[in-house]
Amino acid sequence: MKSIVETNNLSKSFRNQKALSNFSMNIHQGDVYGLVGKNGAGKTTLIKILFGLVHESSGNYSLFEVNSSEKKISDIRKQISGIIEQPAFYPHMNSFDNLKVQAYMSNLTNFNKIDEVLQIVSLRNVGRKKVKNFSLGMKQRLGIARALLTDSKLIVLDEPTNGLDPEGIIELRELIKFLNREKGITFLISSHYINELEQVINKIGIIGDGQMIEEIPLDSLKLKLKSCIALSTNSVDDCVKALKGKYADIKCKDELILINDIDIEVAEVIKYLSDCSVPISQINKKSMNLEEYVLSKISTKTS
Repeated sequence: MKSIVETNNLSKSFRNQKALSNFSMNIHQGDVYGLVGKNGAGKTTLIKILFGLVHESSGNYSLFEVNSSEKKISDIRKQISGIIEQPAFYPHMNSFDNLKVQAYMSNLTNFNKIDEVLQIVSLRNVGRKKVKNFSLGMKQRLGIARALLTDSKLIVLDEPTNGLDPEGIIELRELIKFLNREKGITFLISSHYINELEQVINKIGIIGDGQMIEEIPLDSLKLKLKSCIALSTNSVDDCVKALKGKYADIKCKDELILINDIDIEVAEVIKYLSDCSVPISQINKKSMNLEEYVLSKISTKTS
C-alpha cells in the first residue's frame, strides 16, 4: 500500500525546547489517521513541518514517497491541504467568491467545480451569506471544500472539533467518512478528543513529549483493550517489579496495576505472583476503552 506520509526520527527544537524527538510515523493511502496527545505534545509542530512552514532540526520525512530533501517536494505539497487551528477566509466575501479566489491562485479555470465542492460540504444553499456570519462548523466545511477544489489527496485537520457544537461535530464527522469512503481521500487528524476520533479513524498514533509512544491500527488496539487484567495489591513496588520481569506492557496508578496482553490469563498471573511471593488483594479481567488506554499511555510517558 502506498505511503502518503512517513517520518523517520524526526526532531525539532525551538531554542532549548524540544518539540519533536526522534518521531517516526507512517500513514498509508486511504487511512484516516488519528494523532492524539496532550496540548503541547508536538502535534501542531509535526503538521507545520509537513507543510514546510518550519524545518526539522534532524531526521527526515517523505510525502507520497518523495523525500523532503528532494527539490520536487514543493510540488508534491500541492497534493495536501490542511486546516491548522481555524480556517482563514476573506470574511466579507461569500463561500463561492472565497473559493473563486482560491481557484485563481491555483490557476484553475473551471469554476463549475466550485458549485460541485460546495454541494459536497452542504454549503451550496447558503446563498450570498458572508463568511464572517458563518458558524465555526461551516468554516471548517468550507476549508474542506477548498481542499477538494484543488484535488488534494491528503487533508490534514488540526483539532477540527474545537469550538464546534454537537451538530457541527456530527456534520464534520460524516463528511470525513464520506470523503474517505467515496473519494478515497486520506486524512491526518490531530486531536485530543479521543472518543470523537474513535468514530472516524482506522489507525492511531499516540504522541507524548514529542515522541511516538505507540502507533497501531484501531482494530488491533480494540482487540488489545479486551484483554486487560487489573489487580490491586498493598505491595505495589514489589508487584510492579515482578510483573515487569515477565510482561512488557504494565501500567500503574496508585494501587491499581494494569497488564495489557492479548494472550494473558488471570490464573497465570496469580500463579506467577504467588511464585514471586507477592500478595494481591484483587484481580480480574476488564475492558479498557480507548480514552482510558490513551490516557494511561500518555500519563506513563509524562510522569
